[in-house]
Amino acid sequence: MTTFHITLDQSLWRAAGSGLVAFLATAMLLALLYALRRSTLRLINVINARPALCPRPAPIAGAELLRRSNPLAGKDVMRGLLIVVHCAHGLAIVLVMWAWALLVFSALPFTREVAAWLWALVLTPTELVWSSMVDYLPRLLLIVVLGLAAFGLIRIARFMFAELGKGAWRVQGFSSEWATPTFRITRFVILAFAAVMIYPYLPGAQTRAFEGISLFLGVLLSLGSSGVVSNLVAGTILTYTHAFRVGDRVRIADTEGDVIGHTLLATRIRTIKNVDITVPNARVLAEHIVNYSAASQGPGLILHDQVTIGYDVPWRQVHELLIEAALKTEHVLSEPRPYVLQSGLDDFYARYTVNAFTREPNRMAVIYSGLRENIQDGFHGAGIEITSAHYMALRDGSRAARPDAPPADEAVPLRVALVSPADRPV
Repeated sequence: MTTFHITLDQSLWRAAGSGLVAFLATAMLLALLYALRRSTLRLINVINARPALCPRPAPIAGAELLRRSNPLAGKDVMRGLLIVVHCAHGLAIVLVMWAWALLVFSALPFTREVAAWLWALVLTPTELVWSSMVDYLPRLLLIVVLGLAAFGLIRIARFMFAELGKGAWRVQGFSSEWATPTFRITRFVILAFAAVMIYPYLPGAQTRAFEGISLFLGVLLSLGSSGVVSNLVAGTILTYTHAFRVGDRVRIADTEGDVIGHTLLATRIRTIKNVDITVPNARVLAEHIVNYSAASQGPGLILHDQVTIGYDVPWRQVHELLIEAALKTEHVLSEPRPYVLQSGLDDFYARYTVNAFTREPNRMAVIYSGLRENIQDGFHGAGIEITSAHYMALRDGSRAARPDAPPADEAVPLRVALVSPADRPV
């Protein structure tokens, strides 16, 4: 009987201890839940009390994290913060409840199997994740090494091509303008090579799902990037053939203007009317390119215009007037000297083409306008009629249309008059 009482007393003490542990765990649970609730409500009230975030200077000068002038962006940020707070509150409640259940079920003898199940429910995935991470460490280390190597090669390439672009280093046959596009191509090649090397060591790279996703992305890129690839190839060709530079006056197909931007994908041109036109490089390469600025560093670009003058005016005088008009035009070079070419001998007049040199191809419209103004003033001042405009003239044939013909008053005149039908002789 004595042994029975001792055993019963020990069981009672154990049950009382388990109950006390469960009671204390439940009290701690309620206290933690209350504290979490109060903290969450206080944080939510603080967030709701601020309708928008104050502007904060970002690392980039002139930028701001969030402007007051954009209330929608402020509301979106506040809504996102509230979602984060609610998610964190829910996760904390789940963890506290799990810890309480594990402690209580472990204290009670008849629920210890449930406690073991709860512990395995968390411990088994944790052990699996931890073992997977430990096994993956060598691959992760290799990925880090490959990434650092690619980063170092890119830094070295950036330094080298920056020096080539500034002219500090010179390589025969390599233009300084090629430095930036060549660096971009080199960087792309390094990143592509690094990606190919890293790909087999990514988590799940050998699984069917990963291979299916890779195949799907490859098909999408191959179907949707044909135009991009053609523009990239055309942009590379245009860069290394010196077809034009930024700032050149060019004509591409039916677009004429100054090049204000050139990338591997497209070329931007600003016309003389300040209209910006973006032309894909594939279209640029397919069309003929007229570069007016290519000869500006040499003898100069030749601007030319044409006039038609009657045969009764000496051609030498026409040449002198055209050259004089060209020399009076602003931005026209005196050396090389302007010259005139006989362009044609038509039925009613002779054609003359004046050619003038300039090193300001971006001012072509203004130069042409000034040249034509001076031509008009010069010929009108000399009393010479420009016969470019079509008109009907009635000649009596008594004077030849040549410079050495006798004056009209010495020739035998031929009188031509209009008569009405009533005055005609019968």
